[in-house]
Amino acid sequence: MGVVYRTYMVMKAPFWRDRFNGYGSFSPNFPFNEMTDISPAGNQCGILAFVSYVDKYQKWVANMPNAFARFEMLRKVIADMFLNGNTGSPMLEGCFMYTRTFSDHQYIGAAYQPTTKMGVWLAVEESGD
Repeated sequence: MGVVYRTYMVMKAPFWRDRFNGYGSFSPNFPFNEMTDISPAGNQCGILAFVSYVDKYQKWVANMPNAFARFEMLRKVIADMFLNGNTGSPMLEGCFMYTRTFSDHQYIGAAYQPTTKMGVWLAVEESGD
């Protein structure tokens, strides 16, 4: 298989579920291949996972070394897909991202924003991811 990076955007709620399916495939020009909704069944928070193969992720980090800039890019993608481009939407307030690395389906590392906003850690743990 190889190395895969999953970058998660965690929000207060899966606000997209009432109108959209929470899945997306991206053109080869994007730093990620697909996006999947992995929010907990109880809707304690909304989680979108952006999946990148190692070469795309490393190129993204090299071209955009500032983690906050990558965070803002993902906020913009979510806003464009689900919120008519409104990056100032209350739905995005307090959101954060983290990245996990997998090799041959085995978890090998993570990078987290230092935050405990929204009490979301419990929801992430309950979702099994």
